[in-house]
Amino acid sequence: MLGGLVLHALYEDAQSWRTVEYLTGIPRMTARRWATPPQKAEPDAQDQ
Repeated sequence: MLGGLVLHALYEDAQSWRTVEYLTGIPRMTARRWATPPQKAEPDAQDQ
């Protein structure tokens, strides 16, 4: 959980991304997807 907070803080600092990508190897878009949970549930679940 602490790692998530650190990633969130670095996410706000765009200039830190080069360092983050170099140290972790995690692409920016992947980290952004992790930081942004899906807003919608699966359509099938709502239909039922």
